[in-house]
Amino acid sequence: MNKEKVKQEILDLGSDNIPTFGGLFEGGIHLQQNIDEITDVIDFLYHKQIKNFLEIGSASGGNTFILNKYLNFNRIVIIDDNQHTKHKLRPEILKNVNYEEFIGDSQSKESNNFIRNLNIKFDLIFIDADHTYNGVKKDTFNFKEFLNNSKYIAFHDTVCLDGVKKWIDELKNGVIELSYITTFSSKNDPKGISIFKK
Repeated sequence: MNKEKVKQEILDLGSDNIPTFGGLFEGGIHLQQNIDEITDVIDFLYHKQIKNFLEIGSASGGNTFILNKYLNFNRIVIIDDNQHTKHKLRPEILKNVNYEEFIGDSQSKESNNFIRNLNIKFDLIFIDADHTYNGVKKDTFNFKEFLNNSKYIAFHDTVCLDGVKKWIDELKNGVIELSYITTFSSKNDPKGISIFKK
């Protein structure tokens, strides 16, 4: 994988907000990721055989689009409450992507039961929904059982948001059975994507 080529391809697909996320133009897939950080995540996961993907908090679907483009998932499941203003763009952005979704509260028993009834385990769970300490903690507990052994759970905004950072610090200290791998944090306006392994 050529990281610089991937980075340029991501830049060419559009940002949700240039002052917040960087990028060349606003629009396209409305990606809500720091370009350097998501490029590093793709590079890290590229040869890790990530086949089943669960995203908690999707907004426009730009992150799912990008990760699927390079990791080529077999199965994609999205949990989102559709409260983000860009959620209406998701069907168009993901129109050529095969995915299933649950619309509702990611911390609810209903969302947990939805995933349970799919009867699959995930190789990557990406948590990017409720960015409060209690919210990200509840999302972790609601879905960690569906993570395959020796596979990955990623958290977004682990550098820039205090509530998420606090939970990540607790995870690093071993409050549950996840091993800290790394945090991708750009030098330019970092958001932070932290990765743990089960």
